[in-house]
Amino acid sequence: MSAIIPTENELHFPDFTLVSASAGSGKTYALAFRILRLLLSDKNGRNDLRNLLAMTFTKNAAAEMRQRVLKYLKQAAFGDPETLEQLRSMLPLEDDVLRLRARARVDEILDRYTDFQIQTIDSFLAHVFRASALELGFAPQSAVSIGDAAATEEAFQEVMKSVIESGETALLESLVRQMAEGQSGSSKFLWDPYAQLRKNTIALFTRLLALAQEPFPAEDGTEAKKLLRKDFLKAVETLNGVAEESGFEKSKEFVKIMESVQRGDIDESMGKIIKKQINKGKSKAKNFEEWNERCLDSAEAVNEVARRWVELRCRLYYRPYLQTHALLKQNLEAIQRRRGEISVGSVTKKLAEYISADCVPELYLHLGEEIIHYCIDEFQDTSPIQWRSLYPLLDNALSQGGSLFVVGDTKQSIFSFRGADWRIMKRLEEEEVFPSAPVRKETLETNYRSREEIVEFNRKVFQDILPLKEDPAVTRASGLSTYYQKVRDAYKSKGYVERIAISTAEPEDAERKAILDILADCRRRGYAMREIAVVTPKNDAVTQISGWLNESGIPFISYSSLDIRRRKTTGELIALLKFLDSPIDDLSFAAFILGSILQAAFSGDPQTALPQAKLHEFIRSFRNDAGSRGALYREFKQEFPKIWDRYFANLFRLTGYLPLYDLVVETVKSFRIFQNLPEEEGTLVRFLETVKEFENSGENSLKDFLTFAGDEEDDSQWTVDIPADMNAVRVMTIHKSKGLGFRVAIVVLYDSHSKYDNLFTEERDDGIVLFHITSKEKEISAKLNAIYTEQRNREKVDSLNQLYVALTRAEEEMYIVNILAKTVDEPSAYFPESGSPAMRKTRAESVHHDEQPEAEILHTSETITFSGGSEEPLRWAERQRGDELHAVLSHLEFLETNIEAQIEILCEKYQEPNSPAAKENNFTSTLVRFINNDAIRPFFERRENRSVWTEWECTTEDGRLFRMDRVIVDPSAVVVVDFKTGGDKDGYTVQIRQYMKILKDIYPAKTVCGVLAFIDRNYVRKIE
Repeated sequence: MSAIIPTENELHFPDFTLVSASAGSGKTYALAFRILRLLLSDKNGRNDLRNLLAMTFTKNAAAEMRQRVLKYLKQAAFGDPETLEQLRSMLPLEDDVLRLRARARVDEILDRYTDFQIQTIDSFLAHVFRASALELGFAPQSAVSIGDAAATEEAFQEVMKSVIESGETALLESLVRQMAEGQSGSSKFLWDPYAQLRKNTIALFTRLLALAQEPFPAEDGTEAKKLLRKDFLKAVETLNGVAEESGFEKSKEFVKIMESVQRGDIDESMGKIIKKQINKGKSKAKNFEEWNERCLDSAEAVNEVARRWVELRCRLYYRPYLQTHALLKQNLEAIQRRRGEISVGSVTKKLAEYISADCVPELYLHLGEEIIHYCIDEFQDTSPIQWRSLYPLLDNALSQGGSLFVVGDTKQSIFSFRGADWRIMKRLEEEEVFPSAPVRKETLETNYRSREEIVEFNRKVFQDILPLKEDPAVTRASGLSTYYQKVRDAYKSKGYVERIAISTAEPEDAERKAILDILADCRRRGYAMREIAVVTPKNDAVTQISGWLNESGIPFISYSSLDIRRRKTTGELIALLKFLDSPIDDLSFAAFILGSILQAAFSGDPQTALPQAKLHEFIRSFRNDAGSRGALYREFKQEFPKIWDRYFANLFRLTGYLPLYDLVVETVKSFRIFQNLPEEEGTLVRFLETVKEFENSGENSLKDFLTFAGDEEDDSQWTVDIPADMNAVRVMTIHKSKGLGFRVAIVVLYDSHSKYDNLFTEERDDGIVLFHITSKEKEISAKLNAIYTEQRNREKVDSLNQLYVALTRAEEEMYIVNILAKTVDEPSAYFPESGSPAMRKTRAESVHHDEQPEAEILHTSETITFSGGSEEPLRWAERQRGDELHAVLSHLEFLETNIEAQIEILCEKYQEPNSPAAKENNFTSTLVRFINNDAIRPFFERRENRSVWTEWECTTEDGRLFRMDRVIVDPSAVVVVDFKTGGDKDGYTVQIRQYMKILKDIYPAKTVCGVLAFIDRNYVRKIE
């Protein structure tokens, strides 16, 4: 470790250290001691907590690093000999001094925990954005969310709506045509082009978000095509003249081209290379070679046009998508500003764009003065856009005499689909990137995880066999064929590797039998279930293997099933929320009433119990007669009034009034889900946590939450944490296994072709060009071939990196279950014929595992009732109209000169396009008439020292939550205004008095009064 973390006398600032750390080599340990080295030394003079920033790529990794640093500091403070010895190798200090400094740092961290900066790179960039929001054109209070699925979906809908309403459907037609051309299978008919169009457009948008440059605007190509057609006809005419003059017969391919030109099908011929122009045939002329050379010279002009034509066609392929991308980006930014939120991905893009314009946010200057030491973990996972945002800060720190400590492994870069680019780390290894600090390259060579047999097997795979099977440029690119690892002395001559090859000719259950046999053998030899992992490339395989373990009664944890959205209970809850958001959604309501939550509720309440067969009969009856009936829930309410009143009525009333989290809590309590389905406790707790996290991000819309729940791209917020002490086999994908180690790893691999799309990018200094290149098109153009080959090589490296990660998870024993294919031999071709000798198998040494006590979770099932407004539920159309009226008024802070125009703009902005209210002719005039009422207008006027709060949420002493429509705070008085549709009712007075009581507690020195404002009846009632 002392070589990686130099001693006090060896370390000189500025210091840029790049550490290459292969799997199992202790990079986290090295990073932790680098942080300790900086915290406990006073050589640099700038080692306050605020002077140090450590970054990694996941919240779990950041939390683990914080815990590890604190653990080592505490061990040093309490005099742990091993920790003190490690610190002494770096710092020439006495043990007593080290202990005192460590104790002081622990106290300092606990006192100033927010200054203890070990966080994800996204969190750091979000912090930078929030502090620079005004410079970047956003409100300072803008919330930064993990994802922007809801906003992106809304932006896409607005783009499609604007395209259709403008009548310019050429863009839409070209997009659908592109999709139809790319459809696989015998049928080209798209049943749902909108869904596919949405998926493709948003996927491209997400992919471009991670790149450092923006794509060039979509070119029209019309003029370029005209010029190429003209050049083509001229070149063909010249070639034809030479061929005619030669007297030799024309080749078949040239004849076909001439025929298509004569038919007028020029475009069909332009993309073809002419390899042969004339045939000697039966001619006895001796000058064939001479004429053939002349034809070749003329054909080159035709072929040059063909190359340019193919390049243009490949470049124009994504033109409609680029047009949509530009519109989507523009609309998304408008929505983000309107909502006061922005996603982490967009944050990074904004910062990078700002820096690209030769501007640096002012905060960077402050950070440059404060943060002087940077540590970055898992650097191979950095995306180009993240690197562009970080570079100015890192460069400034080094120029100020600071340090940069980077740890990574290009061989473990497997997240390219998220934008990770291992080439960034590779460039740092090969080039001098920072002028003020030359790079000091170090390598962690000892594998502390795996036994010698496993390390040696991997050496054979990646250094002996792989270079013989693959292009050397591919195998060397990320270091797979050149890395070196040794093992600890204690691990030499130990370990076991076995490969089980299963051919397609073997019985279908051969794979299942192989896995179960390995598990049984490992269990017999003393391995605990928790010490065994099954690792495989795809989620489908995880699901299948999990099914086999389940059938055999083997306890397991499927990392893919940790996404709670895959749980039946979660699906039913989301279906219920969909129904509450849109009561006419018959499918969602039917899915819920036929599900397990309602049946479990019946079992605990015999008075309302209803056999599921009867519910099925009810659904069939409704379906058969659906044309003459209304919404399903109305029929259910009439057919089963007791069940409706017991379970649904209160939730139906509360929807739209309660905040999102409270509504979900009430749903869980109404059906007593915790009590009736105790086995789903973990799922329910995570579901509630996810809802709360969503709400904390600044969102409180049920509709937006449902969109967020439907986004399958990011599962991080839906995943249940694994109890470390749970004694069960782990089943996971290779991506999930990264960073983990297991005593026994069963790696299940399938021979198959890698599937890649045809989207290629050419990265230039001033932007990105998109190409759609097929294997045939690359053969025509050397330029396309270079782009194609470079990207396919990168994709091949990513695929091989996945194999490396899979084969480096095992500590003691590794079993490769390899399912062979008839037409492809990857990855089976990379494996040696034999593994370890059978005698390497030994009885497992027992390992102590800490057992964590179970904590009982208490749940209440007492529901709240809606205390404000009418107890009689509004009809759906009326309720939506009321919501839209409230939405418009909530965004009307102060009146402008032209009230009618102001109201029209707000109505257009906050009304649902196809809602009943939007079709109401007098909707806007009703609002204008209401605002112009002499009794209500003063509450919307701008006055000196006046503050206005809309949709203001407050709680009472007993925890009840209320939302006030409009609160006007003047120097000596406070007025709360509550807007109502329809007529006056008794409960309204109680409600407004409750608001007044809350406000009196907040503003004891001011006069408080209430106003009930009835929009449709255009009158107000004051309450003193």
